[in-house]
Amino acid sequence: MPYKGDGNISPCDPEKVKANCGKCNSTEVMPYGIEDYGVLDANDEDHVPATVTAIKQALITHGPVVVKMHIPDGSAFIHFSDPDNNKVFKETIPLEYSPKRNNGAHIIIIVGWDDGKAAWRMKNSWGEGFGNKGFCWIAYGSNNIGMGATWYRAAMPEFRITAVWHKSNETEKQVYGWSYANYRKFYDLVWKDGWRLHLLETAVVNGKVEYSAVWRKTNNIEEIQVYDYRYADFKAEYDKLWKDGWRIHLLSNYVLNGQVYYTAVWRKLGNVGEMQYYSLHFDDYKSKNEELSKDGWRIHILNNYVLNGTVLYTAVWRNTGGAQTQVWGWKYADFRAKYEELWKDGWRLHVLSNYVVNSVVHYTAVWNKPDDKDEVQVYSYEYEDFRAKDETLRSQGYRLSIVNTYTINDGSGFI
Repeated sequence: MPYKGDGNISPCDPEKVKANCGKCNSTEVMPYGIEDYGVLDANDEDHVPATVTAIKQALITHGPVVVKMHIPDGSAFIHFSDPDNNKVFKETIPLEYSPKRNNGAHIIIIVGWDDGKAAWRMKNSWGEGFGNKGFCWIAYGSNNIGMGATWYRAAMPEFRITAVWHKSNETEKQVYGWSYANYRKFYDLVWKDGWRLHLLETAVVNGKVEYSAVWRKTNNIEEIQVYDYRYADFKAEYDKLWKDGWRIHLLSNYVLNGQVYYTAVWRKLGNVGEMQYYSLHFDDYKSKNEELSKDGWRIHILNNYVLNGTVLYTAVWRNTGGAQTQVWGWKYADFRAKYEELWKDGWRLHVLSNYVVNSVVHYTAVWNKPDDKDEVQVYSYEYEDFRAKDETLRSQGYRLSIVNTYTINDGSGFI
């Protein structure tokens, strides 16, 4: 966002915190990406609001407008109440900027106007105890309302999501369906505060690559990433990092215009053994897995994707030993029956990957045993349903351990 705060800094009003703020959730979710935005013609630095005409036009063209206002010390706005929705707030304390400033910035949303009242309809962020259930009328020009006026167009991901949650108290940050530029800005922002990638997914939607990611706080673990590399470049980077003790932490593939691309995250693990094979046909993958498993190698990462109608497998093994079982490319009913059978015997999902052929979703899965983790899964959920499920499960102490994003295209659009 182009907004930056200014003015006097005041602590939260304890009464408002008590009335409006519940227990903080340990996960911060950015459920929608910003597809586009526009800043109206206003000189925010000189405390000049956008014109009434410009804000009205933005409301008509783009919908609600995010604006800044200045609230002077002692303002009645702080405790403004209008249960009958018939008042218009108009500031009575003059705004002073020099030699000593008497006000601080506050962000609200303008959602409409009434020329008969000469006022904006605004939505505040202080809960339903403010104004009229969180809304109020405020006079044009009051409190310099309209500074930094900006409209936004939010984008909801169009892909489907398959996900698995396990019990955990980890703190998380999540984003879904973001462009690389927006994802990368956010990554760089949270990196310095110790957040590191826990999950990273790519999906191609309408010919564009979208990124979904989950971060966890991990005490400044070192991390290296590459994005959208073709195989030769990715493998060269892998070989270079390998010598210095870096090992694959996350690996995501997508296919665009007949090319396979690699997005990867490494962490420094020293002399941990690792084997990788890329873009194997199924028979070759199965043969390699059987060969390696005899010597204690087990699947660490397994991706499958469709290239020119052929399903290909990219896999990373580590020499961990232990029991492991797999299924490859099963339709949902068969996969689910297998899941229920294995669950009873203590098997839990370690890897889950999806691909789509002729609008049918196929499931490739790896289970580990013994494992007594509590586990919840959803399959091919639309984004809004997934968001609601994640919110419910987070409140019950579950956190994401697997996320797959993909589109199901029947030729007439996304379904």
